[in-house]
Amino acid sequence: MKRSTTILLLAAIVAGVLIYFLEKGGKTREERDAKSDSSSAAFSFKSEDILSMTLTRAGQSMTVENKDGKWGITQPFNAPADQSAVDSIARDMVAARVERKITASADELKSYGLSEPAVIIDAKLKNSEEHEIRLGSKDFSGLSAYAQFKEGNEVAVLSSASLLTSADKPMEDLRDRSVLGVSQYDIASLDLTNENGHVALGKQ
Repeated sequence: MKRSTTILLLAAIVAGVLIYFLEKGGKTREERDAKSDSSSAAFSFKSEDILSMTLTRAGQSMTVENKDGKWGITQPFNAPADQSAVDSIARDMVAARVERKITASADELKSYGLSEPAVIIDAKLKNSEEHEIRLGSKDFSGLSAYAQFKEGNEVAVLSSASLLTSADKPMEDLRDRSVLGVSQYDIASLDLTNENGHVALGKQ
C-alpha cells in the first residue's frame, strides 16, 4: 500500500471519530442514557406524604391509614395491616413513571383493561390532596401496565408493572396475619393452658 493511500485512510478514520463525538456532543454514555429516558414521574409526592389509601378491587374496597408510621386498616373493619405489603404499594405508587400516553375512546378502554380496572387506588395526602390511579392490564411484554389518572382521560403506559403487581392482590393479603403481632422468629417459648392441663414449648 502506498504511503499516500495510508495517510488518506488514517485521515478518514480520524475524521470519522471526530464526527462521531461531535454528533454525541462529547457526552458520556450515562448522560446519553439519561437523555433517552423520556418517561416522567406519575406523581410528585413522597411515600411519607401519604395519609391513607383506599384500594378497590373486584368490587371490594379497603382503606389503610398511616398512624405514627404504621399502617392500619380502617375500612371495612379495624385491624393491623401487613406493613410490608402496604409499604410496597405506597413505594411503587410514588415510583411509578409514565412512558407514554395513548388517546383512547371509551370503547377502546376494554383492550387496556380499563373499562373495569383491576385496581383503583385513591391516595389522600397529609396536605389534603387526593390522587387517584386506575390500573388496567399489563402490556404484551408483561413488563409495563396501562393506567388512567383521575385528572385525564388518556391511557398512560407505566414503564413498570410493579404497582399493578403489588396492588392486585386479595384484600385479605393486606391484613396482618400474625396472631400476636410478632414474627414466628421472635417467639422463644409458648405456654399453652386449657382444661386438660398445661404445656410449655420452647426453642432449642
